[in-house]
Amino acid sequence: MSHAVVVEGVGKKFHRFELAGPRTLKDALLRGLRGVWPVGSFWVLRNVSFQLEAGRALGIIGRNGAGKSTLLRLIGGVGRPDEGQITVHGRIGGLLDLSVGFDPELTGRENAVVSGVVRGLTRRQMRAQLDSIISFAGLSEVIDQPLRTYSTGMCMRLGFSISINALPDVLLVDEVLSVGDREFVEKCVDRIEALKAQGCAIIGVSHDLESIESFCDEALLLEDGELAAYGTPAEVIAEYTNTPVQDGPDDVASALPSPGGEMEITDVQILIDGKKAGILKCSEQLSVRIAYNAHKPITGPIIFVKLLDANGLTVFECDSLATGFEISVPQGGGHFELALERLDLLRGQYTLDVGVGEKSGAYAYDYRPKACSLVVAKHGIHRGFISPPISWRHLPS
Repeated sequence: MSHAVVVEGVGKKFHRFELAGPRTLKDALLRGLRGVWPVGSFWVLRNVSFQLEAGRALGIIGRNGAGKSTLLRLIGGVGRPDEGQITVHGRIGGLLDLSVGFDPELTGRENAVVSGVVRGLTRRQMRAQLDSIISFAGLSEVIDQPLRTYSTGMCMRLGFSISINALPDVLLVDEVLSVGDREFVEKCVDRIEALKAQGCAIIGVSHDLESIESFCDEALLLEDGELAAYGTPAEVIAEYTNTPVQDGPDDVASALPSPGGEMEITDVQILIDGKKAGILKCSEQLSVRIAYNAHKPITGPIIFVKLLDANGLTVFECDSLATGFEISVPQGGGHFELALERLDLLRGQYTLDVGVGEKSGAYAYDYRPKACSLVVAKHGIHRGFISPPISWRHLPS
């Protein structure tokens, strides 16, 4: 089977400018050349290589800022790599920014024809596909109205329909399956699966790890712009979810005094419905198991847990004292377990900070920032910052 996409040692760097540099041409003219030239550069991708055969699907995963969308855009011809090369055989269909290139003054039908021609179809091919595009998008009643009268969702549905009906040999998908209601999204997935069965190679970026595992034939993990893992979706997702996130020193942890380590945290695990896992779906029970080793008997330690999103914002936190959980810990090992009936979280990557401290809160015995990671693959109704039903238990060795 032939290779549809070949990526060889690809790297991409961006320039860094002074924060006080000119933001417009007028600023540059008034202020001269100061701030116009870059003061440095940084790599967003480095030494990325893979090959994808026709009729197979590749999922690209990683935390925000890892370089996923940059890689996808380079494959789609939006920009050029600064090192290495990308070879694509056949016509590319991109589900990146679905409404780019639309003219608000043209009708939906006129925009569809223009977009199809830009994607490489002839006018004859476009006329043959037009009825299918309009029907799939569900815009028959408004297709001859100016695009400025469309809602954002309607524009995205039209863009999606044009892209997948443009007969692509390689389809690029970047987190765009939120273009309509559930029925429309399911129809989109069915169409993508049909394209794959017809020999279309598919490369997708998504935080929905369940979809990556069920749909893709292979996956790759990007960390800080470099290829961290490449293989089957199950293997790559396991690497992604089981490796603690290390983003550098933690200010909170360094600010906590330590009196000599009367108690240390030896392991932190996330249990979902009672089993060790790192992927959470909606309506599943989540538990945090914190193993410890106490070097002497300790009365009334406080255990605290904090969950942060990919941007470092706290989305949930609690401590044992606030919930009325008071214990005495004998010398030796054991573990604490925090059980949560539910967490109303949006899909994405989260990290867990845990610690144990002296009963008055004067200092910490041990603190583990980013002790483990959690990926939310599906979410229900997002209710904001709502405290779930909580229970603690202590199991000494």
